[in-house]
Amino acid sequence: MSSRTSSVCAAGGNLSPRAGRMRLKRYAEQAEIRGVRVSPHTLRHCFALNWVRSGGDVFTLQRILGHSTLDMTRRYVELSDSDVLAKHRQLSPLMTMDLPIRGARISRGPQESRRERN
Repeated sequence: MSSRTSSVCAAGGNLSPRAGRMRLKRYAEQAEIRGVRVSPHTLRHCFALNWVRSGGDVFTLQRILGHSTLDMTRRYVELSDSDVLAKHRQLSPLMTMDLPIRGARISRGPQESRRERN
């Protein structure tokens, strides 16, 4: 059975791509989801974006999605400016240092400053 032509449903039988799309449409209607596209493709994109936002690495994501190149994985995961800024604030070495800002010293991160360690 090819994963591109059918999936296994909970009952153990095959679920065709069309039947899968129809189920998703029905579930979206039952959940009263309106104004957004609900499809296997959009769920795949949401999964990929949430994977990266949660700290998952792109190399593992590439394998999960079955992409032969990172370029295709990158297309799936278009991060917003706020995503990039949040990750930068989390991981930047500057954010763990005490930096003078307009005459005051402000601790930028959860780690102790070098001055406190000495």
